[in-house]
Amino acid sequence: MSDAVLYNSLAWVINGSSVYASNVASWINTWFLANDTYMNPNLNYAQVVRGPGKTSDTGSHTGVLDLKTMVKVVNAVLVLRAGNAPQWTSEIDSGLVTWAKTYIGWLTSNSIALEEAAATKCVTFMPIPPPSSGDVSYALRPVC
Repeated sequence: MSDAVLYNSLAWVINGSSVYASNVASWINTWFLANDTYMNPNLNYAQVVRGPGKTSDTGSHTGVLDLKTMVKVVNAVLVLRAGNAPQWTSEIDSGLVTWAKTYIGWLTSNSIALEEAAATKCVTFMPIPPPSSGDVSYALRPVC
């Protein structure tokens, strides 16, 4: 999904066809905003290990790495914002900002996320500085 979002936003810039920007808006809506299909803003079940002898149904701290591709999504959003794509509405934008703020709250406080942040091998990405105004256009850097 992250590749499709990024490449469609770049195709919109190059080609100018509204189809590409509409694709991005639709995918963002489906993955992050629509009540019946959105991804919860946490990774509580990422890389869950199931089977005999397992005492927990929550995910592994290494599952935090699964969302590293959000960098591509953020870059795609910034491209559509900068180009004032009509398909990138304020409703979609504010919805994604709300989702991202909730996810960052999880990422900075949940025991699974904190366990990964403490791991010496981690390559987790965190926003710097942490958001205060709801702007998701800040730089991302590896933590660790």
